[in-house]
Amino acid sequence: MQRILFVDDEAKLLGGLRRMLHGMRDEWQMEFVENGPDALQRLAQQPFDVVVSDMRMPGMDGSELLWQVRERCPGTVRIVLSGQCDRREVLKAVGPAHQFLTKPCDSSALKELLARACRLRDRMTAPGPKELVSRVDAIAVTPESLEALTGELAAPAPRLERMADIIAAEPGMAVRILQLVNSGFYGSPQSTVDPRQAARLLGQERLRELTESSQAFVAPPMTGVLAERAIEIVEHSRAVAAVARRIAEVESEDPAIIANAAWGGLLHDVGVLVLMQQARDPYADLWATFTGDVPCIIEQENRMFDADHAAVGAYLLALWGLPDSVVTITALHHAPSDSDDRQFTALTAVHAADVLTRMESPDSPGRQCLLDHGYLDRIGKSERVSAWTTLCQEVLPEGAAT
Repeated sequence: MQRILFVDDEAKLLGGLRRMLHGMRDEWQMEFVENGPDALQRLAQQPFDVVVSDMRMPGMDGSELLWQVRERCPGTVRIVLSGQCDRREVLKAVGPAHQFLTKPCDSSALKELLARACRLRDRMTAPGPKELVSRVDAIAVTPESLEALTGELAAPAPRLERMADIIAAEPGMAVRILQLVNSGFYGSPQSTVDPRQAARLLGQERLRELTESSQAFVAPPMTGVLAERAIEIVEHSRAVAAVARRIAEVESEDPAIIANAAWGGLLHDVGVLVLMQQARDPYADLWATFTGDVPCIIEQENRMFDADHAAVGAYLLALWGLPDSVVTITALHHAPSDSDDRQFTALTAVHAADVLTRMESPDSPGRQCLLDHGYLDRIGKSERVSAWTTLCQEVLPEGAAT
C-alpha cells in the first residue's frame, strides 16, 4: 500500500483533504500533519512514497520542507498543493518540487495526480535509480544555449519567439519548461509536448525570472569525456527531433503524431544527461570506452544502476508531469516491440530516427542491427526503412549524424 503524507498548517484544509480522499483509504495509507517539523519527524519514523505540502506555512515553509525531504528521503515524490503564490514563492518551489497544484484543487485532478505518482513509484522498482532521479532539480544545459537565452533577454527588444526557439533546441531547457507548464507551477496545468508553446504560455517576464534564478537552468557540472559526450547527446537529440518529425510528416497526417515525434525525439535521451549529471564518476568510466555499441552500453547501465538511460529518462519525465506520450517514447525508443503498437506511431518515428542518425554511414550494418525489425514487421513498415534513410540524409547536413 502506498503511503502519502499531507502537510498544511490549516487544520480545516487537512480535514477537507481527509474527507475528499476517504474513498482511497483501501489503496493509500494517508497521514496528515500541520507543520514541517512534524512532517520530518514522521518521515524519520517510516518512509512515505509521496509528500504533498503547502507552500505558505509559519516557521518552515513548503520549499524548505521539500528540500529537506529531498536530502533525507530522496526517492519520495514531492508535490506542492498551495494557494495562489507570488512569483517569488513559485521560483522557490521550482527546485525541490516535482509537481505543483493550486488550491482549490478539483478532487478528481488531485486523485489522478496522486494515482499517477503511485503508479510511477511501482513502475521503477529498484531504489537506486528511483532515488537518483528524484534528486534531480534541473537538467544541465549547454553553456551556448544558456548564453543565447541570457543574451536575448538582455537585448534592447527581446523576442519571445527567439527565446522559444532556443529552448526548443536544448533538451535540458525544454524539459524544465514543459515541467512548469504541464505541472501547473504557473496556474492551471496545460498539457503540451511542445516546448515552444510552453515558452509562449510562460511569457517573457517569467522566462527572465527563471533564467535569472538558480533553480531553473544550470550549466553542466561535467568535465573531460562527459562534457564532450553531453554535447554529442544534445546534438544527437536535435538531429533525432528533426528526422523523426520528417518521418512522421511523411507517414501520418495526424498533428499529434508529428508533434510527439518531434518533441519525443528531442527528449528521448534525457536519461543519459541525468546519469551524466547524477553519477558522474562511474558514468564517465562507462562512456570513456563507448564505441557506438548501444546494446552494450544499455547492458552496462543496467548492471551499474539497475536501470538503463531510457528507464531513467522516462521516470524523470513522468515524475515532472509530462504527458504519457513522450514518457512512452522515452521509455521504449530502444525497444518499441514492448509497446502495444500495431501501426505507425510517434514511437516508430523516434526509434527509426534514433538509429538512422546514429550511424555515420548509410550502409553501416550496425544500423540495421539496431533497428527493431520484429516491431517494424508487426506494424507493416519494414519496407519503409530505405525511404526513411533517404529522408534522414535529406534532413541532416553532411556530418550531422552522430
